[in-house]
Amino acid sequence: MAQKTIKSSGYQFSNVFPTIAIVPYFDKKGNPEIKINEIFKQTFSKGFDVRSSEKIIHNLSNHSDFNEIARQNVYRNFPSSFLKKNPNLFEHLTDVQIDLLKKNFLFSDLLIIGSALNSKEITKVNGTGNVTTSGSISIFDLKTGAFILHISHQIKEKFDRKNTIQGTGMQELIASFYQELKTALNEN
Repeated sequence: MAQKTIKSSGYQFSNVFPTIAIVPYFDKKGNPEIKINEIFKQTFSKGFDVRSSEKIIHNLSNHSDFNEIARQNVYRNFPSSFLKKNPNLFEHLTDVQIDLLKKNFLFSDLLIIGSALNSKEITKVNGTGNVTTSGSISIFDLKTGAFILHISHQIKEKFDRKNTIQGTGMQELIASFYQELKTALNEN
């Protein structure tokens, strides 16, 4: 599957976005997905000032008001039909709730919200097969709440159990998100 990108039709990119907050990933038990969060941080740090995911995780864990607002407005699926309408992340929030989001996402310029990252392995009887890793991210301007960009992608890797070790699909997927964001910023 080719990479798909939905861009805001009316959003004007700033020349520089110095800070990015990446919404942390958690497992089904509510524990931070340290490896995935670290891959995002390392990848996006190549071109942006990435805010501390540890501080954001701390804020989510220790501030129930922020946790509730994030759960309802940030940790949700953003279907493409919804994103094509150029939504605003803040449209149903009060000024107090908006300030709470901004503060606890560390006053970042951009907020990156990821969907669930999925990995599916298909192995043949002879020990060969492939792993498909897929996911998407939505990017919002945290100063205004404006939708900026949505990127979805799927990476396929072939493997042979006898000779190779799999495992770069997640890094490639996240790197493709980073590259597409950089491309979108450079087009303006």
